This record gives sequence, C-alpha cells and structure tokens, in this order.
Amino acid sequence: MPSKAQDILFFNTTLLNYTIHAHLVRDSILFIPARGELKDLQSMKGTIHLVREGEDVFVQSNRIRAKITFPNIPVANGVVHVIDHILYFIYKTVFVETNTTQSLSIFASHLHGIPGDLLSHIQSTVETFTFFAPNNDAFAKVPRTLQQQMAQDDRLRSEVLGAHIVKGVDVSFADLTDGKTLKTINNFTLTVRKFNNDIYIQNGNVLAKIEQADIGCTNGVIHIVSNVFRLDQFTVLDAIKGNNQLLRISEMLSHFQELEGILSGRTSLGGKVTVFMPSDLTMMSLRNETRKSIFVEHSDRALRALKGHIIEGESLSSTEIYSVVLKYTYGGQRVTIQNLDSGFTIEGSHIEANIVTSDIWCSNGVLHIIDNILHIPTRNIMDEMARHGDISIFREYLLSCRILVHRSFSISNILRLEGMKELSLSLSNENNHFTLFIPVNSAFSSIPRARADTLFANSTLFQNVLKAHVTSTGSKYANDLYDGISMKAEEEFLHISRDSSDVFITNNNVKARIIRSDIPAINGIIHVVDTIMYFPFYVAADVMYNNPKLRAFYDLMKNLSEFSNLLQDEFSSITVFAPSSDFLSSLSPGDLQRISANPQALRTIFKGHVIPNGILDSKFVRTNMQHRFTFRSMYGIPFTFAKQSTVAGTSIDAGYSNLRYDLDINRDGFACSNGVVYVIDGFLDYSFKNIIDEMKAQDKLKASLQNIMGIFPPGVEEDFRDINNEFTVFMPASEAFLYLSQPEILYLHNLVNSTEKYELLERHTVNGTSLSIEKIRAICGNQNSTECVLSVNVIFEDDDTEDIVLEWNGVQSRIIQSNILANNGMIHIIDRILFKVEEETTTSSDSMSTRGVNAASTQFSAIVSYLLVLSTFCIVYLVKR
Repeated sequence: MPSKAQDILFFNTTLLNYTIHAHLVRDSILFIPARGELKDLQSMKGTIHLVREGEDVFVQSNRIRAKITFPNIPVANGVVHVIDHILYFIYKTVFVETNTTQSLSIFASHLHGIPGDLLSHIQSTVETFTFFAPNNDAFAKVPRTLQQQMAQDDRLRSEVLGAHIVKGVDVSFADLTDGKTLKTINNFTLTVRKFNNDIYIQNGNVLAKIEQADIGCTNGVIHIVSNVFRLDQFTVLDAIKGNNQLLRISEMLSHFQELEGILSGRTSLGGKVTVFMPSDLTMMSLRNETRKSIFVEHSDRALRALKGHIIEGESLSSTEIYSVVLKYTYGGQRVTIQNLDSGFTIEGSHIEANIVTSDIWCSNGVLHIIDNILHIPTRNIMDEMARHGDISIFREYLLSCRILVHRSFSISNILRLEGMKELSLSLSNENNHFTLFIPVNSAFSSIPRARADTLFANSTLFQNVLKAHVTSTGSKYANDLYDGISMKAEEEFLHISRDSSDVFITNNNVKARIIRSDIPAINGIIHVVDTIMYFPFYVAADVMYNNPKLRAFYDLMKNLSEFSNLLQDEFSSITVFAPSSDFLSSLSPGDLQRISANPQALRTIFKGHVIPNGILDSKFVRTNMQHRFTFRSMYGIPFTFAKQSTVAGTSIDAGYSNLRYDLDINRDGFACSNGVVYVIDGFLDYSFKNIIDEMKAQDKLKASLQNIMGIFPPGVEEDFRDINNEFTVFMPASEAFLYLSQPEILYLHNLVNSTEKYELLERHTVNGTSLSIEKIRAICGNQNSTECVLSVNVIFEDDDTEDIVLEWNGVQSRIIQSNILANNGMIHIIDRILFKVEEETTTSSDSMSTRGVNAASTQFSAIVSYLLVLSTFCIVYLVKR
C-alpha cells in the first residue's frame, strides 16, 4: 500500500474501524476445506464472499479481492487465514489498478501507448470509468501478426482499447442485466448478454465472458473479460497459425492442403466452421515414436482424426452449447460437447478432451483449443492413466511396485515384486492389448484402517489385488462386455454381469460397478470402477446388513448368538447360503413367526446354511469342481456343488434333493473379509410342506401317488399331513407299475384285506422317525445291527448314496431319488413296489365259487381296475416323454 493510501486509512478512525471489522467474523469459526462448496460469511462490516478457483481460494469484501495464502491457522479463540491484500479499503484508481493487476499486464502496456490526450483523460482521478479489461489470455487468442499491428498502429490501438472503456458510470456486476447497452468512450455499443448463467459483453461479432467482476476502484470499477473487441477479422487458419499454443499443429496442417482450404475459408462448407485443435502442450506430451507413427508414417490416420475436429456449417461458441450437444464432424465422426459446471469438454470416438481455451472468434467461425487429440488413441495405458486424476492412486501403486523392486533390501520381496515390475512395463508396451478396471481414488480412501494395514503389510496380497483388475485378453469396450462372460485376469477371473444399463465386474466375489467406461489407449481400454475388487473390506455381518438381498435373512437369524457372533468375528472363515429377501417376503407372517420364535428351528437353519470352517468362494469352487463335489461342515452337513446346464451353471444343496437351488457362484456371491455369502432362492434344510404336499410336487410321483395312496389303508393321507407326526416314506415312482404283472396290478387294486394293506404300508414307511440316506447307512449298514428300524432288507452296493436297494421277499427296489425333506418327515423315491403275488398251482371252479363273491361283480371290478392301470401306463408314458 502506498504511503498516501496509508495516510488516508490511518488518519481516518472511522474508515480504519470499518476496514478492521471487515476482516473479522464474530461468533463463527470457519476452517477452509480443501474441496467442496464455500459459503459467504457475514463480517462485522459487510459480507465476505469466498470463491474457489482451482486450488486457490479468494475472498472479496466491498469490491476488494484477496487470495488466501495461508489458511486455517488455529488460535485459542478461533482461526486465522492470511490473505495477500487488505479488504474493504479502496485506494487505487482504475488506471492504477489496471497497471498493478498481473493478469492485465498486456492491456496496461497498450494503455501507455495511446495518444497523450486520451491517456491523460483515462488517468484522471475525477472522472468515473467502467473498464471491461481483456486479460492476457484474451490477447493470446489474437494472431501474433495482428497483435504486432496493434502495437505499431496508434489508431488501431485507440480503437481497440476505447471499445473496452465506458466513461461517466460505475456499472457493477449486479447492474449488468441481459440486453442492457452501454456506450464506450469512442462511441461503440456494448450489449450485455446472459448465457448458461454467465454474463458476456458483446461488441460486433465478439462476445467476451466476464471472468472476474467488481474490482473496486476509487473512480469506478473493472471487470476482467475473456476476449478482445474489434480484433476478429481473421480466419480460423490465421488464428491457428498465429497462436503460440498451436505452433505444432500449425506445422502439421501445412501437410494437409484440404484442411487448410477449409480453415481459411477458401473451400466452402456452407459458411461457418467450429474447430477444436489440440495444443502444443498436448502434442509435446506424446512420445516421439507416437508422433512419428501418427503424423508421418500413417498420416492418412492423422488426416481422418483431424477431420473429426471440424464441425461444418456452424459457429458453436460456449454461449451456444447448453448442457450436452451431439454433432457430426466433417470427417463423419460423432462428437459430444458438454458445457457443464464440471467443465467444458468434447468427446470423440471415446476420447475426451478439455477445452482449455474457448471462443476464439474468427471471421469464418470459432476456434477452441483442447488438451487431447480426438478419435485416435495417442498414449499407452500408463500414460493415459496419468491424464485422469480420479484414478491416480492405482497408477501410483503400479509405479511404486516398480520402484520397490529396486529399493527393497529383502530378497523375498524382490522376487514377489518382480511380477509387478513386469506388469507395469507391459502396460507401457504399445504392442500389448489390455482391458483395465481401475478403482476410483475414493475406493482406496474408503478402505477401513484395519483392512488397509492387512493389505499393505502383505506384498503378495497387495500385488494380487492390483493384478485382479487387469486382463490381457484383449481391448474390450463396454459394449463388448456381455452379461455372463468371464475373462482371465492377471490374478483370478473377471466375471461380467449387467443390470439394466449398469455393468458390473466381479473378481473373487467382490463386485464393482463401471462408473466411467471406454477410455481408449494405444494398447488397451480403461474402465473406471467404484470399488476395489478381489479384496473384501467388511465382515459378513456388515455385508448382510447393508445388502438388501441378504438383509431379511440376517434379521431373521441375528438373535441366534451362534450366528451373530460367528458373522461378526473378523478371524473366522465362513460360508453362508442366505435365502433371499424376496423369498422370505413371499412367506406368510405365520411361517416366519414360527421360525423366529423357535430357537431349535433357528439352530437347524443355522447349521444347514452356514459353514463355519471354510471359505468356499468362487476361486475355491472353481478349483475343486469337476462335475460335483461335497464339502462337509464341522456339523456334519454335506454341502454339495454340482454343475448344471442352467444359466447359473451350478447348484447347491445341503443333502436334500428337493431343496437344491441354482447358484451362480460369481453373480450370487458377496465376499466378506471373513468369508463369503451366497444368496439363494429358498431354505436348504427347512420345508414348509407336509409329506403329501411334498410328494405332489415331485414329477416322478405324478402318475403313481394317487394309485398308491388308494391302495394304502384309509386314514394314511391324513396321517401324512399331520405335522405332529414324523415318517420316513419310500414312495414308488410312476414307473414302478411297469414292473408289475397284470394279475399283480389287478390284485393290488382289488385288495380288500386290511392286514395286507397295513403290511404293504409297513414295507414302505417307518413311523415315528425321519431317516435320511446317511442315517439309513449308519443304522442299517451292519447286518447285525439292532438299530435298523426298516421292515425290509437294505442292500448297500457301494459308497454312492444313490446305490441303495430295499429287498423284500425277492423283490428289489432301488432308491432313485433320496432325501426329499418335508416338515414332518423324509421321502425317498423307489423304482419298484415292494409287493408280489405267488402264483397258485391249482385253481378249481368250486374254490372260486366259495369266495362268496358274485362273478359278474368280480369281472366288472377287474375291468375297472384294468382301466385304472391303463390310465397309469399312459401317464407314465407321457411323463417319460
């Protein structure tokens, strides 16, 4: 602050108090966050506006703006933020402020070059002015030759500068309403325009955006604008060749006469053109061999790509692009232009570029400078990752591994990390082809501390996690990721699933969603995902609680201490098969209440759905699976995985053939830090059906059940429905009647002897107990066993549970489907009826007549029975087909 201004401030007590109070916020302590929105503050003298610009934060009070240079200094009674300029007190004229503002140095230097009478007029401290001052970036948009002409031509300089100065009024930003007009000191008209919530000033063909408003001065106000008025009589080609940011592309355009003709206006494309050209910084960031390959060895590819940077027939400035605009280029490619709060961008052929300099107004259109080349990949994967700040952590870890290889003092670490060195170098090799699913930075910051310690303490695990996101099976865009496909990753397998428009990737039962897709590189495609795969963060209890598909089962079981304690134990190794929330919601409230109120039922379900001694994740199942395999839990429950021809590809059961469910080990599995949870469509060891209803549901019994129940004694069906009783039933399949002779079939259907009926029932049922195949093997395996409660002989042909035969009086019946669980017992389906009729050696008419049965009636009954048997044969035939 000059001494004259200091005298004014310090000798005016009221002004000094106001100035001090403008820096103080009472009863509020605000620490400036590194990210996020900033709200205005009410100081003891006026409002303090806070604005974030990139990494910097500025404050403004009474039209005075200052940068916070040292934020967040805590003190005993608050917080202090150091700024680079005094607030509130205005002491500079518009001329002095212009000369002391760094971003206006070119404008200020031209002011000093105007004729003396005009200069002295502007230097007046009495006159009031409003300056719309172009910043240095605005002058950089003007071709060099035109800038030199302006520096040498006083008339042109006065015309240009005067077009930015309004005399006699102090027009604040709030007064700049859409459509308002102002007259400059050399009588040009300025018109206020509002586009996309931004304010522009228009003169002729040029619109200049107000980049910084309301710089207060003692005799007016300065608004910094983005373009220079009166300097637009140049073509797009002139703008490119005269711009210091476009020297490289200008040189390359000289080899493409077709493009030069279009950009110069010599070749008409229906009038105006909109052009997006990559900056020198972009060109120089490419590897030398890449530039040579694209622009020298394959210049035809470069020409096609550059044609995709030109939109014909339109002059599209930032003022004409609202939200998202789709356009087709001169080369036929489609581009997407977005003008959002997050930035001004363009995307072509999946390659996105930021528009770093917008709205260079030309006589034949508008030019924008971008930071990438569209339509043609120009970087390898490692270099492409460096362009995207939201995936920087993954790239840093890859590079760290490469460095650790050389810096580690541990021989074992060197050996383990050597693989990562090879991978990171491969990702830089432009002859390879990869697809990467890279976790966004926030995925790493969300890892719980304990799990992060585990990850980074184990170099092998750390490398496997990184490798799990990389596949060398080719470059795959999102449209190539079909539902259900799998790809070999550098560690384990990647499995694709789709849900509506979302694409999910799963590795080791950890699922991630693609949140940004199709970032192309020379040697592959990058997709950004929302979480880290392969390495789960949370224990099973947290996973089930937070997953809507699993939450209902967790709520049902959580009051069972064995269940909740096991799932919360971070050191356990568990596998859970959880009936889905949709399935549980389909049950009646009464059914759910009976389960939840019965601790024994909960324990049964716990043992039949939880493996407390093993993590059977997708990797384990795939490694052990041939056609089927069984894992027996510490409770003795056999959990069997079997390959299926269904979409899911696998089935799971816990020993009960009617409670077997399709299971996609990738799609239906959710990894936990202490195991894995699979969602299934029902209970594995709990049935809601009684024996009769369960038998009616079995296809193999559809044609035989009614006939068999008609042969059994009266009242059996009611017994089989009673859930307070318990039975083991060996029910003949529909095909069982095919093994009977016609006399045997007729005899069965005419059976009236209750003793024979009960003997038949006894051979096919065990009352009072529910026997699984495993239990039958255990109690009947020894011929001398006194525990076997079956009334028939049991023959064990080998160790396969399907190869068990029941034998009675020479009739052998094989168990063809076992362990069908009902809520009051167990059902096994057998292939023959345990019944036979001994043929009589003599038959006399007298003996037949003494039966006391009317012959005609007997004949009629036989016909009826024969028709019943015939219908059974027909049903069996249809079922088999």
